[in-house]
Amino acid sequence: MNTSTRKKGNENECLDVMVGKKIRALRMARGLSLKDVAERSGLSMGFLSQAERGLSSPSLRSLGQLSEVFSVSIANFFPERESSSDANGPVLRESQRPSLVFWGTGITKEILTPPQPCENAELVTYLMCIEPQGSSGDETFTHEGLEAGFILEGSLEIQIDEDTFMLEQGDGFRFSSRVPHRFRNITKTPTRIMWVNYRQIKESPST
Repeated sequence: MNTSTRKKGNENECLDVMVGKKIRALRMARGLSLKDVAERSGLSMGFLSQAERGLSSPSLRSLGQLSEVFSVSIANFFPERESSSDANGPVLRESQRPSLVFWGTGITKEILTPPQPCENAELVTYLMCIEPQGSSGDETFTHEGLEAGFILEGSLEIQIDEDTFMLEQGDGFRFSSRVPHRFRNITKTPTRIMWVNYRQIKESPST
């Protein structure tokens, strides 16, 4: 293993630990046990335990399932960047963009707009990069809200309910997040997408 590969592996492990701490903090804040979260998310207790300890890397799909249990957006699992005086304002500086690498599935998401809730709703814009053969997973998933996007570069195969679409640079999409969906990059070049998620904020569930 060369130095760059080893460094990248260490960075991914650190990200997994940070995400795991956030999962545990959200669970504990809601007074939920691992069993509670497993039953509500459909994820196994073993996986959740490993994820909280940074021993497993959650996929985009599994974080989507957990976001439903905790009634938060996926942005809540991202590691924080250095804050500033306008951290809670209407502007997010490029140097402060949080990002998260789903290294197991070839996806990187970077938050482009302030993720803080506004007027009982969350509207977050991401820059999503999908490596060749990267995907959201083999199974479709659902969650609350709406989503839309625009293909900046490359191609994207996206399944929305029973329909599958091949989108190219310049194409856009919009659908209800409650509809089963999944996506992947089946080409040999990276795909870049501006992806928007919107959801109403609900009261956090507890035991």
